[in-house]
Amino acid sequence: MTGIKRTTFFCLMIFLCLSLRSAALERVIVGLPVIKGMEKTSMVDLFTDIVNTVSGKMDVKAIPNIFTYEHDDDVAKIVMDNVESGDSDIIFWTGQDYSEYLDTGKDTLVPLFSLTMMGKTIVDSCIYARKGEIKNISELRGKRWAGTRVSPTRYLLYKEGIDEPVDKFFGSVQFKSDSPITNIVEGLENNEYDAFTSYDTYIGISGMDTKKDKPFEPVVCHEYDNTWTFMASKRLPHEFMEKYRKIMLKSYKDPDFAKFKFAFNMIRGRFIPVKNDEVQRIKKIYDLRIEKGWDREDKKFWKEYYSPPEKEKEKE
Repeated sequence: MTGIKRTTFFCLMIFLCLSLRSAALERVIVGLPVIKGMEKTSMVDLFTDIVNTVSGKMDVKAIPNIFTYEHDDDVAKIVMDNVESGDSDIIFWTGQDYSEYLDTGKDTLVPLFSLTMMGKTIVDSCIYARKGEIKNISELRGKRWAGTRVSPTRYLLYKEGIDEPVDKFFGSVQFKSDSPITNIVEGLENNEYDAFTSYDTYIGISGMDTKKDKPFEPVVCHEYDNTWTFMASKRLPHEFMEKYRKIMLKSYKDPDFAKFKFAFNMIRGRFIPVKNDEVQRIKKIYDLRIEKGWDREDKKFWKEYYSPPEKEKEKE
């Protein structure tokens, strides 16, 4: 066989293999990890609608897969297990979870695109207090604090030159869910605590940040996380992933996605290419969290202060 014939033969074989892989792909499962209790919300309905719209634009049927986790779960591990078991082919997670995946050294997922929130893909973690009460972070010492985990607050304190456990810095600590964000804000308004920690995007998306009579304000903020990064299993054919990526990156001007325009405008969201420099910035924060042992402090905090809703019902 001549060199030209050999090259032609191999090209035909590669094309045939790709075609067979594409033809064998009859469905793709798109996973949506949500905190327990949020399974039946408008966000989940929106996600399902988007998956169905994408499905109608491709030769492959896209199926949504809703799976849940608790506040004290290792979300990254749950998501990775979900993909590795074949329960999902495409998933999304935050930058801290993505960093945990990178830390494992695994090479099973391909980044597809990111979703901006409030016009950005880097999220600030902030400590909020009642308006006019706290002027700077030093005045928070000895106050009552609430949050879903302590590691973001540990980082905020660290950035301000304070390297001590949250339960030593504050007078008291308690668990309070920020899903939905109104839950943790109401606790501040009702004087259950003096400060809480949450993401600035949660506040922004809720619309509370623009209210003139907003009863709270940030004391300190630092970038801490990425918004959602969508990833695909390497099981999927490359040509499928490229087609899926192109559809989502162009969705903001696609008439088929027009019905989602209000929702995306509300969160100032748009699908954009993954910015690796931003991924690496958050990975450095994740590395510091692991180095300092703040993840272990999270576990201790949850053990002492968090009781899953199902256990609360059992107590009743």
